[in-house]
Amino acid sequence: MKLYTEEQVREAYLSGMYVTVSFEEMLQRLSPIELPTDEEIEKEASNFEKKYRTTTYEKSAHVIGAKWMRDKIQGGNQ
Repeated sequence: MKLYTEEQVREAYLSGMYVTVSFEEMLQRLSPIELPTDEEIEKEASNFEKKYRTTTYEKSAHVIGAKWMRDKIQGGNQ
């Protein structure tokens, strides 16, 4: 699944109004949003834990929340 910002979609749409561009060409002009992997989420949570001296519980909540949100964005049912 590829995700795009509203600004990117708007730009692609507006560029198509003035020039005859196929839908596929418009998509190629966009840069998809990259969602983090499990490993990247864990790494960022560890860095946050060290920087702000949070508890293991807070780190776990951060990881669970970040993975849940990523899965929802991807269309997961979890």
